[in-house]
Amino acid sequence: MVIASYKNIEGGVGPSALISESAWRVGVVGKPRDKDHVLRRAYLSLPVGEEIHGSWELELFKKAFPGVSLDGIPSLLPVPINYRFRFDEFPQVPFWRVIEGSVLAKQIQDKIILIGLTAEAFHDVHATPFGSMPGLGVNASTLTMLIRKDFFSFGSTWLVQVLRFLSFWIALILASSSSVIAGVSVLVFLTLVYLASGFFLFSRELILDPWILILSTFGVFLGGIIVRETQLWFENMRLREESSRDPLTGFYNRRFLTLKLQSEFKRALGRRGIFKIPEEISVVMIDLDNFKLVNDSFGHAEGDRVLRTMAEAIHASVRKSEIICRFGGDEFCVILPSASIQDAAKFAEKIRSLVANHPDLSYRTKDGTNTVRVTTSIGVASISGAKATEPAKLMKAADRALYRAKSGGRNQVCVYDPNRDVIEAD
Repeated sequence: MVIASYKNIEGGVGPSALISESAWRVGVVGKPRDKDHVLRRAYLSLPVGEEIHGSWELELFKKAFPGVSLDGIPSLLPVPINYRFRFDEFPQVPFWRVIEGSVLAKQIQDKIILIGLTAEAFHDVHATPFGSMPGLGVNASTLTMLIRKDFFSFGSTWLVQVLRFLSFWIALILASSSSVIAGVSVLVFLTLVYLASGFFLFSRELILDPWILILSTFGVFLGGIIVRETQLWFENMRLREESSRDPLTGFYNRRFLTLKLQSEFKRALGRRGIFKIPEEISVVMIDLDNFKLVNDSFGHAEGDRVLRTMAEAIHASVRKSEIICRFGGDEFCVILPSASIQDAAKFAEKIRSLVANHPDLSYRTKDGTNTVRVTTSIGVASISGAKATEPAKLMKAADRALYRAKSGGRNQVCVYDPNRDVIEAD
């Protein structure tokens, strides 16, 4: 019978002081469990204070083979247990046959005999990488590993680092330059290569965990795909934004105006009901006064400068919620969500005053006798004032108010009045 001891968490010897001396004569049981409670490693020697004690398998090995060199046997480091045989592959003799005396001498002669309990009822059963195994089987596997010097070794660190480096760049190149399907196909092939290589090396008693390489490669590929698709999404958003803006002024174009006004109408009308407060939308239509005269007198380049100057001035004085669009050549439209007709009129007057007093929008005629100033005529309308149920009617109402501002002397703001501004039926 083997009496084994172990090193407890206090640094002493277990299981009790009564048998510790006898236990030390045989050796320690140094088989730590991993986090998943599986026995994969064994310490063949352990330091206790200033002394180094061997495992009981090592002590038994030294007694059975006193002349054999211990060179090449790992010391003070956990060694992967080489489970070369299943437990039922070890020759076993029931103890009742020993008691009966029916065991033949040749069955035990010149052999190392381990005596222990193997029934699960005695709870000496442990989880191993190859299934459950009695403690006696774990000890037999460790002892067989010692006798054969059949130790596993780990792949060199530099080899692992090189493979990680190559896998990283392969995954990065695939993520940046190939489709997802093509990239996954290459990675699946690479996974098969890693698994086959890991199995081959394992058969040569060299441990190189392929799953670290596989998971890290897929992780880099997935991260690269996410970054690529995110960049593509932002690029598409940028292109979509650029395609919806007028390149000269930076204002939104007419197509965006139509879509945005439809969207705002749906939102505003959706809030109407018995228990919902109707939401207002106002529209401001702007037309530049004397712009054609500037174009004809000073050229289209100067006309473009006028539009840019006016746009920069308006950009600097409006809020993000106030959506400005270029409606035509020298016509602009502003959507004011949730703005009453009074607020819209104040906004329009601010724009009119800003343009009328801008120092860079005043010109002298060619003969130098008259001054030409670029100003604005503005029409304002709201859903409630125009009783509009669709965007087209609201735009027509603002356009009629703009017409009245133009015909009434220019450089003024007119609010839609159903009694004075007649909307022609389609």
